[in-house]
Amino acid sequence: MKLKKIILENFRGYNKAEINFDDNMNVIIGRNDIGKSTILEALELFINGEDRDCQIKIDPDDCNILSENKKIIIGACFKIRKDEQIVIDSTNPTNLSEEYLLNSEGLLEIHKVYDCSKQKINKTDIKTYIIANYPSVFEKPLVTMKITELKKKLDELKDSIDNYNSIDKTKSAEIRKAIYKVSDVQDKVLTYIDINASDDTKNV
Repeated sequence: MKLKKIILENFRGYNKAEINFDDNMNVIIGRNDIGKSTILEALELFINGEDRDCQIKIDPDDCNILSENKKIIIGACFKIRKDEQIVIDSTNPTNLSEEYLLNSEGLLEIHKVYDCSKQKINKTDIKTYIIANYPSVFEKPLVTMKITELKKKLDELKDSIDNYNSIDKTKSAEIRKAIYKVSDVQDKVLTYIDINASDDTKNV
């Protein structure tokens, strides 16, 4: 997995910016106080900001003065190898493409949103989302569903599933694969998936 892009909205001097990276060495050049360190500190906040040992702390004063909604967004996009698998439900490997968790560019895009409307930003004021090009046929992303919800949806579709009895119904990823296979997944829409909505999205 490689970092391809950083997205900044309302963070210090950046009202809205995207910084792209290539696969070679990247260099940030600019005059003093133009915002070079801000880019690196944003990346530090994105990766380690909620760790106790992180030296960079987010503060409501970091919110750009032009912001109307008093929210900072720090996002990152990652390039994923086609064969790269992840385990997001105990033991069952899957991949982000099969789970429709990539954006329209085929990148894993994650945004952290900081609510700066209070005097201090606590952990509860930080929300994390996956921005995905997700099938519009589903009102709720399958990866955010508990296994009981997935089993119920699977049962609703069992007449369309040839191998219904052979599906391991103790594994969420297996159930999701079966549901995707018999659903119309061609039409996709930009979807904000709450990464804390279920154990599987937390593991992503």
